Amino acid sequence: VIRKGVKTLNRRGVAMILFGLFVSPFSCAFLSLMGMSASLVIFTAILIISSVLATAYAHFGLGFTNVASTNLVQVGLHIARLRKVYKLWHCISIPMLLIWFYFLSRELAELAGLYGFDKEALTAIITAGAIGGIIGLAIGLWIDFRTLHEADEVLEHIKEFQQLEE
Repeated sequence: VIRKGVKTLNRRGVAMILFGLFVSPFSCAFLSLMGMSASLVIFTAILIISSVLATAYAHFGLGFTNVASTNLVQVGLHIARLRKVYKLWHCISIPMLLIWFYFLSRELAELAGLYGFDKEALTAIITAGAIGGIIGLAIGLWIDFRTLHEADEVLEHIKEFQQLEE
């Protein structure tokens, strides 16, 4: 059970890292093609790459752990570090996303003025972006909470196994 939980955490971490690496260039290219400023494109790249690095750091060492031959205390320490990073990342990423959305909205308003959009079209664009952002945030939080739940289960199984040994 512990091995399956660690394997699930590893797969989820690798999937999130690959997704972030895949999305980063496309997001930046899309924003550039829309006419967004270089500072917003760079901030977007920094935001995505920092998320990838935080995920890689959280999962570092866990993928190389052979549960059958490793001390379960070490596995527990890796899982505890993963939990700590994921919980801390919520405190960092959500404010960063709110700042990013503020600057994106401002730039959309500037572009709307340049291209002569009326207020209704601008409101529709910003509303669509906000809805997309909320959906993306919900999916991201769901994945993070699933990861935390899986980590808690692995830690609980480790604790039970250690109690059986005593």
